[in-house]
Amino acid sequence: MKVMENGASNEWDIDKLGQWFLLDDKDAILGIPLSSTSTSDRLVWAENKSGKFTVKSAYTLVLDEQKGSGLGHCSNGMARRKLWKAIWKLHLLQKIKLFAWKAGRDILASKENLAKRKITPDGVCEFCGDAVETIGHTLWFCDHAKEVWRNSKFALPFEISATWKFLDVLKALLRCEHLRPRLLELFIATCWGIWKNRNELRAGGKGKAGRSILRNASLLVEEYRMFKI
Repeated sequence: MKVMENGASNEWDIDKLGQWFLLDDKDAILGIPLSSTSTSDRLVWAENKSGKFTVKSAYTLVLDEQKGSGLGHCSNGMARRKLWKAIWKLHLLQKIKLFAWKAGRDILASKENLAKRKITPDGVCEFCGDAVETIGHTLWFCDHAKEVWRNSKFALPFEISATWKFLDVLKALLRCEHLRPRLLELFIATCWGIWKNRNELRAGGKGKAGRSILRNASLLVEEYRMFKI
Protein backbone atom coordinates (compact mmCIF):
# COMPACT_ATOMS: atom_id res chain seq x y z
CA MET A 1 0.00 0.00 0.00
CA LYS A 2 1.76 3.14 -1.17
CA VAL A 3 1.06 6.24 0.91
CA MET A 4 3.87 8.45 -0.37
CA GLU A 5 3.11 11.05 -3.03
CA ASN A 6 6.16 9.82 -4.93
CA GLY A 7 9.70 8.74 -4.23
CA ALA A 8 11.20 12.10 -5.15
CA SER A 9 9.05 14.30 -2.93
CA ASN A 10 9.56 11.98 0.07
CA GLU A 11 6.29 13.10 1.64
CA TRP A 12 3.21 11.31 2.92
CA ASP A 13 0.14 11.38 0.70
CA ILE A 14 -2.17 13.07 3.21
CA ASP A 15 -5.30 12.48 1.12
CA LYS A 16 -4.73 8.72 1.03
CA LEU A 17 -3.96 8.61 4.74
CA GLY A 18 -7.25 10.41 5.39
CA GLN A 19 -9.13 7.87 3.26
CA TRP A 20 -7.58 4.72 4.69
CA PHE A 21 -6.88 5.47 8.36
CA LEU A 22 -8.66 6.80 11.43
CA LEU A 23 -7.65 10.31 12.54
CA ASP A 24 -5.50 9.12 15.46
CA ASP A 25 -3.71 6.57 13.26
CA LYS A 26 -3.22 9.20 10.58
CA ASP A 27 -1.62 11.58 13.11
CA ALA A 28 0.66 8.81 14.36
CA ILE A 29 1.77 7.96 10.80
CA LEU A 30 2.44 11.61 9.98
CA GLY A 31 4.72 11.73 13.02
CA ILE A 32 7.04 9.14 11.45
CA PRO A 33 9.77 10.77 9.35
CA LEU A 34 10.27 9.18 5.95
CA SER A 35 13.64 7.78 5.04
CA SER A 36 15.76 9.86 2.67
CA THR A 37 16.95 6.64 1.00
CA SER A 38 15.03 4.31 -1.25
CA THR A 39 15.25 1.30 1.06
CA SER A 40 12.20 -0.93 1.33
CA ASP A 41 9.86 -0.78 4.33
CA ARG A 42 10.12 -3.56 6.89
CA LEU A 43 8.07 -4.75 9.84
CA VAL A 44 9.57 -3.96 13.25
CA TRP A 45 8.61 -5.48 16.64
CA ALA A 46 8.95 -2.55 19.07
CA GLU A 47 9.55 -4.73 22.14
CA ASN A 48 12.87 -6.10 20.91
CA LYS A 49 15.99 -4.02 20.20
CA SER A 50 16.69 -6.07 17.10
CA GLY A 51 13.21 -5.27 15.78
CA LYS A 52 12.45 -8.99 15.42
CA PHE A 53 9.54 -10.73 17.13
CA THR A 54 10.42 -13.45 19.65
CA VAL A 55 8.21 -15.44 21.99
CA LYS A 56 10.45 -14.37 24.88
CA SER A 57 9.93 -10.65 24.17
CA ALA A 58 6.16 -11.16 23.87
CA TYR A 59 6.13 -13.09 27.16
CA THR A 60 8.11 -10.31 28.86
CA LEU A 61 5.66 -7.73 27.52
CA VAL A 62 2.70 -9.65 28.97
CA LEU A 63 4.43 -9.93 32.35
CA ASP A 64 5.19 -6.20 32.32
CA GLU A 65 1.56 -5.41 31.56
CA GLN A 66 0.37 -7.64 34.38
CA LYS A 67 2.85 -6.41 36.96
CA GLY A 68 2.79 -2.76 35.89
CA SER A 69 6.55 -2.85 35.45
CA GLY A 70 8.74 -1.08 32.94
CA LEU A 71 6.77 2.17 33.27
CA GLY A 72 9.44 4.74 34.02
CA HIS A 73 10.77 5.88 37.37
CA CYS A 74 7.40 5.75 39.13
CA SER A 75 8.68 3.35 41.80
CA ASN A 76 6.46 0.61 43.20
CA GLY A 77 3.90 -1.51 41.37
CA MET A 78 0.95 -0.59 43.56
CA ALA A 79 1.60 3.14 43.05
CA ARG A 80 1.79 2.62 39.28
CA ARG A 81 -1.48 0.70 39.20
CA LYS A 82 -3.16 3.41 41.26
CA LEU A 83 -1.83 6.05 38.87
CA TRP A 84 -3.03 4.20 35.76
CA LYS A 85 -6.44 3.71 37.34
CA ALA A 86 -6.66 7.45 37.98
CA ILE A 87 -5.64 8.23 34.40
CA TRP A 88 -8.26 5.94 32.82
CA LYS A 89 -10.94 7.56 35.00
CA LEU A 90 -10.13 11.08 33.81
CA HIS A 91 -12.78 13.08 31.95
CA LEU A 92 -10.89 13.06 28.66
CA LEU A 93 -11.52 11.75 25.16
CA GLN A 94 -10.39 8.17 24.72
CA LYS A 95 -7.78 9.18 22.14
CA ILE A 96 -6.17 11.54 24.66
CA LYS A 97 -6.10 8.86 27.35
CA LEU A 98 -4.58 6.49 24.79
CA PHE A 99 -1.91 9.12 24.10
CA ALA A 100 -1.18 9.30 27.86
CA TRP A 101 -0.92 5.51 27.98
CA LYS A 102 1.56 5.46 25.09
CA ALA A 103 3.57 8.34 26.56
CA GLY A 104 3.59 6.62 29.94
CA ARG A 105 4.95 3.43 28.38
CA ASP A 106 7.45 5.46 26.34
CA ILE A 107 6.20 3.99 23.05
CA LEU A 108 5.27 7.16 21.15
CA ALA A 109 7.15 7.57 17.87
CA SER A 110 9.71 10.05 19.20
CA LYS A 111 12.91 10.33 17.19
CA GLU A 112 14.78 8.71 20.07
CA ASN A 113 12.55 5.64 19.84
CA LEU A 114 12.68 5.61 16.04
CA ALA A 115 16.48 5.79 16.10
CA LYS A 116 16.61 2.86 18.52
CA ARG A 117 14.66 0.82 15.98
CA LYS A 118 16.93 2.07 13.17
CA ILE A 119 13.94 3.64 11.43
CA THR A 120 15.66 7.03 11.36
CA PRO A 121 19.45 7.61 11.30
CA ASP A 122 19.57 9.75 14.44
CA GLY A 123 17.42 10.86 17.36
CA VAL A 124 18.16 14.58 17.25
CA CYS A 125 15.16 16.93 17.47
CA GLU A 126 14.39 18.31 14.01
CA PHE A 127 12.99 21.57 15.37
CA CYS A 128 15.64 22.86 17.77
CA GLY A 129 18.57 20.58 16.92
CA ASP A 130 19.78 20.96 20.50
CA ALA A 131 18.97 17.57 22.02
CA VAL A 132 17.76 14.05 21.46
CA GLU A 133 14.02 14.10 20.84
CA THR A 134 12.75 12.13 23.81
CA ILE A 135 9.06 12.30 24.70
CA GLY A 136 9.91 14.65 27.57
CA HIS A 137 11.93 16.91 25.28
CA THR A 138 9.04 17.16 22.81
CA LEU A 139 6.41 17.90 25.46
CA TRP A 140 8.30 20.21 27.83
CA PHE A 141 11.80 21.26 26.82
CA CYS A 142 11.82 21.87 23.06
CA ASP A 143 11.37 25.52 22.02
CA HIS A 144 7.99 24.67 20.47
CA ALA A 145 6.78 23.20 23.78
CA LYS A 146 8.23 26.03 25.86
CA GLU A 147 6.28 28.54 23.77
CA VAL A 148 3.06 26.72 24.67
CA TRP A 149 3.77 26.54 28.40
CA ARG A 150 4.89 30.20 28.52
CA ASN A 151 1.45 31.21 27.31
CA SER A 152 -0.35 28.99 29.79
CA LYS A 153 -1.64 29.81 33.25
CA PHE A 154 -0.03 26.71 34.65
CA ALA A 155 1.81 27.30 37.89
CA LEU A 156 3.15 23.88 38.73
CA PRO A 157 4.26 23.60 42.36
CA PHE A 158 7.35 21.71 41.21
CA GLU A 159 9.95 21.87 38.45
CA ILE A 160 9.99 19.12 35.85
CA SER A 161 13.39 17.45 35.86
CA ALA A 162 15.04 16.55 32.57
CA THR A 163 15.37 12.98 33.87
CA TRP A 164 11.65 12.55 34.61
CA LYS A 165 9.48 10.28 32.53
CA PHE A 166 5.89 11.12 31.61
CA LEU A 167 4.51 9.04 34.49
CA ASP A 168 6.77 10.79 36.99
CA VAL A 169 5.20 14.13 36.08
CA LEU A 170 1.66 12.74 36.25
CA LYS A 171 2.38 11.21 39.65
CA ALA A 172 3.59 14.59 40.95
CA LEU A 173 0.52 16.30 39.45
CA LEU A 174 -1.83 13.80 41.05
CA ARG A 175 -0.49 14.82 44.45
CA CYS A 176 -1.37 18.44 43.64
CA GLU A 177 -4.87 17.80 42.28
CA HIS A 178 -6.44 19.13 45.49
CA LEU A 179 -4.77 22.50 44.85
CA ARG A 180 -6.44 22.92 41.48
CA PRO A 181 -9.23 20.63 40.28
CA ARG A 182 -8.87 19.23 36.74
CA LEU A 183 -5.17 20.17 36.64
CA LEU A 184 -4.21 16.67 35.50
CA GLU A 185 -6.80 16.61 32.71
CA LEU A 186 -5.76 19.99 31.34
CA PHE A 187 -2.08 19.11 31.54
CA ILE A 188 -2.53 15.84 29.62
CA ALA A 189 -4.79 17.51 27.02
CA THR A 190 -2.14 20.20 26.50
CA CYS A 191 0.60 17.59 26.09
CA TRP A 192 -1.59 15.81 23.53
CA GLY A 193 -2.03 19.11 21.67
CA ILE A 194 1.74 19.68 21.62
CA TRP A 195 2.34 16.16 20.30
CA LYS A 196 -0.37 16.52 17.64
CA ASN A 197 1.09 19.86 16.57
CA ARG A 198 4.54 18.29 16.35
CA ASN A 199 3.17 15.63 13.99
CA GLU A 200 1.48 18.26 11.83
CA LEU A 201 4.71 20.26 11.55
CA ARG A 202 6.61 17.12 10.60
CA ALA A 203 4.10 16.46 7.84
CA GLY A 204 4.78 19.89 6.37
CA GLY A 205 1.82 21.68 7.95
CA LYS A 206 1.92 25.17 9.41
CA GLY A 207 1.28 24.07 12.95
CA LYS A 208 -0.49 26.14 15.60
CA ALA A 209 0.57 28.93 17.91
CA GLY A 210 0.96 28.14 21.60
CA ARG A 211 -2.17 30.07 22.58
CA SER A 212 -4.23 28.12 20.04
CA ILE A 213 -2.99 24.77 21.40
CA LEU A 214 -3.84 25.85 24.95
CA ARG A 215 -7.27 27.13 23.98
CA ASN A 216 -8.09 23.90 22.17
CA ALA A 217 -6.92 21.79 25.13
CA SER A 218 -9.10 23.77 27.52
CA LEU A 219 -12.12 23.44 25.22
CA LEU A 220 -11.62 19.68 24.90
CA VAL A 221 -11.60 19.29 28.69
CA GLU A 222 -14.61 21.53 29.32
CA GLU A 223 -16.72 20.21 26.44
CA TYR A 224 -16.11 16.60 27.45
CA ARG A 225 -17.16 17.36 31.02
CA MET A 226 -20.31 19.13 29.82
CA PHE A 227 -21.13 16.21 27.53
CA LYS A 228 -20.73 13.73 30.40
CA ILE A 229 -22.89 15.71 32.86
